Amino acid sequence: MYKEYPFDENGRVNIKKLKTERIPESEYVIMHQKLPIICHDVFIKYKGGFLLVTREKAPGKGLLWPIGGRVERGTTIENSLKIKAKEECGLRISRIKFIGIGRHFFGTGPFAHNKGTDTPTLVFSAVGRGKLKLNDLHREPIIINREEYKKIKRKIHPYVKDFLEIALKK
Repeated sequence: MYKEYPFDENGRVNIKKLKTERIPESEYVIMHQKLPIICHDVFIKYKGGFLLVTREKAPGKGLLWPIGGRVERGTTIENSLKIKAKEECGLRISRIKFIGIGRHFFGTGPFAHNKGTDTPTLVFSAVGRGKLKLNDLHREPIIINREEYKKIKRKIHPYVKDFLEIALKK
């Protein structure tokens, strides 16, 4: 289960007030080096299977992966996922369902601080609609159904395998 609580000692919190402008990269590099970065991924059901894409950047460069990334501050998880899906693959998502939590410890990262990447990740499944159009973070989209999964399961990252199996059962 996952649930969001926009309340504090003074009552209900307007989460939109928590939203901020983009952090300058120099500041984000320091945060990335010193803190876990909370992320969310979504296994999108599309055209009879689930969409996976090949990552173009570290961490995980060259791996098959679901759509997702860092959680947007001051935005609900559901809206943040919708933003990521639209930006990264052009799809509108609905019927978003929480399926678990994973945590990645990558030895690599998008910056040269040599501390790797630590990302606790909320994982979801959803239904995608629209025209698939990847941004520059991804390439080679594939749609994986149960039969296709049997052929590639030994070649994919354990995280993707574990959560794809959950999504395929739903």
